Amino acid sequence: MLVATFPGVAADGERCPLGLAVDPLCIRDSFAYAYLSTETDNRITRFRLEPDEPTSYDEQVVRSGIEKADFHNGGGLVWGSDGGDLELVFCRFWSGWCPAVDGNARSTTRPR
Repeated sequence: MLVATFPGVAADGERCPLGLAVDPLCIRDSFAYAYLSTETDNRITRFRLEPDEPTSYDEQVVRSGIEKADFHNGGGLVWGSDGGDLELVFCRFWSGWCPAVDGNARSTTRPR
């Protein structure tokens, strides 16, 4: 099942869609988040899941300006909580860099 298409995604080298996280409240608001490579940067975007129109991608940029490279882009998105508010946690990694060791995971409160 096609969920969405992402216009403007760079697909050369090792750039591409890097991560996808469906909002835990998706049943109510239909939001999902994508971590993407573009020609200018890597970014996190929010979009609505529209099963009847998977090509109608209404992008809202949540975070832009994330460092990009031609090769060894990587990362992911996951929902987490420290017992309080639910947060979208973003982690980027590439060759020779380990966020678990370096402590470089990033989080943002639910971007509503």
